[in-house]
Amino acid sequence: MRTHLLPAPSFTLWVAAWLALWLALWLALPQTLAPSTQASAQTPAAAGRDIVEQWQRLQFGYKTLTVAGDMTLSRRSQSIGARAISVELIEREPPDAYDQARIVIAAPTALKDTQLLSWSSATGEDQQWLVMPRTHRVQRIADRGRQAAFVSSDFSYEDILKWQVDDYEYTLAGQGPCPGGTCAIVDATPRNRYSSYARLKAYYDDGHRLSKVEYFEDGRDRPRKTLVHSGYVRQGATWQPSRSVMTDHATETVTDIAWSRYQLDIAVDERVMSPSAAGR
Repeated sequence: MRTHLLPAPSFTLWVAAWLALWLALWLALPQTLAPSTQASAQTPAAAGRDIVEQWQRLQFGYKTLTVAGDMTLSRRSQSIGARAISVELIEREPPDAYDQARIVIAAPTALKDTQLLSWSSATGEDQQWLVMPRTHRVQRIADRGRQAAFVSSDFSYEDILKWQVDDYEYTLAGQGPCPGGTCAIVDATPRNRYSSYARLKAYYDDGHRLSKVEYFEDGRDRPRKTLVHSGYVRQGATWQPSRSVMTDHATETVTDIAWSRYQLDIAVDERVMSPSAAGR
């Protein structure tokens, strides 16, 4: 009697069912991986811009904002001055409308009531005016003059203008250490030909908050200045820093601002943002 070496019918059916299931899963695999494949296919330029846009939504998600700042100026750890300031901001919805900011000096007496008005828009047509109360003089800050220091601090007039997304070209440069831990690093190249910087290197923490900015001049591998934001606190739907420190590595000076008394979406008199009204 011959012994048949063929598998039993039940075993054959089990093998066939297993192969059919494996084939179905294999065919579905590309569809399952598609979203991650598309995400990884995002260009460095698009990825960098996306991170900046997320930060902008977290930082500027208000209609108005007011805050007080205590500014300390130092050189090589020695105090060389102090300023008390108040800041008012108005955000506008249309891209071509001007976001407006006013900084008023409350102290020292020699600078009291000095104002800086800044208008910025996505079109890049930014404007700034310095208002000196004793002479009622209103001085327009030209594009070429924005590298000058504001009230002898380490912040230039250019640094104070709002960062508009369309003012820069972006590249996601990877990840690296920062004051907030490990940050995504975005290189930003100014589109304004009068900018005093060749590029900026911005560090964003895992909450899409801006942790640090390095400012590079043309032809230099080391930053001229470094700005660090820390102590972020929730304010309404936004995150705002408790402290901002700008270091000028060339002059070895530091401007340290402690922020307090944040208020969001309160009434701000729009007339104070007008240079003609401020100079009266």
